[in-house]
Amino acid sequence: MGHQDSILGNTMQTAIALLNNIVANKSTNMMLLFKEGLAHHLCSLLTAAVALCLDAGDKGSTKPASALLLSLLDILQCVLGHTAGVVRQALQLPSEDTEIFASASQCLSLLVQLYGGSSQERMSPENMDSFAEVLKSKKDTQQLKLLLRIVKRLVVTKLAFLLYRPSFVGFSLGE
Repeated sequence: MGHQDSILGNTMQTAIALLNNIVANKSTNMMLLFKEGLAHHLCSLLTAAVALCLDAGDKGSTKPASALLLSLLDILQCVLGHTAGVVRQALQLPSEDTEIFASASQCLSLLVQLYGGSSQERMSPENMDSFAEVLKSKKDTQQLKLLLRIVKRLVVTKLAFLLYRPSFVGFSLGE
């Protein structure tokens, strides 16, 4: 019970709220946080929160554990958004190093598969212009196919979000 109290306690809740504010701030030096072990700590906290949510023996901690998990998922989304931005920048570099481009493309593809176009900025004109420039500059068909799959996933995710969000009235694919 001591471990549950520590992760669900007020001090941990406050620390997670502060971390959420820090990673959500656009001017935060995320590289410093990564060097200090952000990814490891976030994974550990997510694992502990999921374990508490799944623990059917203690119904009293389920609601606080779920709230903790939601906060941690918000932090994870900010971290993934930052990571996607770094990967997009790497894709824009005028590098002839196909290994760097292939690695950056694979990372971006995985990130898009994880959370798609759920944020408005993923489909911003600047991001789409970047994709267009990269598509124009590449000749390798494998690289082009991967980039087109990324753009397709962004577009499909964005369309699905627009069609199925609760505030979208008057149209559904089922009718």
